[in-house]
Amino acid sequence: MYTSGTTGVPKAVIHAQRTVDACADFAREVLGLGAQDRIYASSKMFFAYALGNSLCAGLRLGATVILDSEWPTAEGVAEVVERHRPTALFSVPTLYLKMLQAGVAARLAAAGVRCYASAGEALPAAVRRGWREATGVAPVSGYGASETVVLVFYCDDDSARLKPSPRLQYRMRDGSDGATPQRLWLRHPSIALGYWRRSEAERDSFDDGWFSPGDLFRRRDDGTLELCGRDDDMLKISGQWVSVVDVEQALLGASAGCVEGLAAVGFDNAEGLVSIALFAVASRGQESQARERIDAGIAALPKLKRPRLVKWVSELPLTATGKLQRRKLKDLYLGSPA
Repeated sequence: MYTSGTTGVPKAVIHAQRTVDACADFAREVLGLGAQDRIYASSKMFFAYALGNSLCAGLRLGATVILDSEWPTAEGVAEVVERHRPTALFSVPTLYLKMLQAGVAARLAAAGVRCYASAGEALPAAVRRGWREATGVAPVSGYGASETVVLVFYCDDDSARLKPSPRLQYRMRDGSDGATPQRLWLRHPSIALGYWRRSEAERDSFDDGWFSPGDLFRRRDDGTLELCGRDDDMLKISGQWVSVVDVEQALLGASAGCVEGLAAVGFDNAEGLVSIALFAVASRGQESQARERIDAGIAALPKLKRPRLVKWVSELPLTATGKLQRRKLKDLYLGSPA
């Protein structure tokens, strides 16, 4: 399968048949799913998240797998759920937010969904909280990649701290104590064999059965991990490391559902210093409230984390799997008038 292309040209990932062996672990041991369940993923099967956790895991459990040929929308997901009555839903944060904004979340619970999982990007605390209030059940947030197929880390509480999924081994890339954000090396039965004809990328990411994703993690004292984003998501501002992912999470929480999406990136300001730029998409009909709440949210941030540039845009550049293309965002908007 191909990577999503968030950092450049998509890479062809070579998987072994053994990958399927571990696909059901997360569904069975973390989510408690079994042969009696009906599983529905809103994403399409070319997305590793849906392929591994819905189709492969569902069939290996002996469960029923629901497939939908239509591109997912908030109303469309609700209609599929009401028609086919899944007990477990795998979706992405953006769609969970849109379903909350459209007021259809309660319909999913009423139709019998008892388990929700989220992946593809970090699940905002405000979205997790809103989903729990609307349905009585908060989504379990997972982390995975095209190179792992399955979700190798997960969070099932409000801490946003990640725990390893079954059968996962991991170590810090450079053997450090974990205080500084670092890349990890992962070992798991579902890890890919490598990349097709991309030797340079393969040398950077694969080593004797281990795989290192491009994201950075910080290890906490309790053994959990904090996702800090990719290398270019960490900015050195006034001598301190700042994660744009933290900025995004805080401002999504402050927006109270008035924005459809937002993204923070680093740029060099007029003084030649690194600053943060924020790009946001207001929900239709809530433009004024969105601006007010984002302004208030920025004012509440520590000075180092406050965006120096805010642009309101009609949409964010996303991959076919719904992931943000930060590099394309910079190419499209940075350098144009504020």
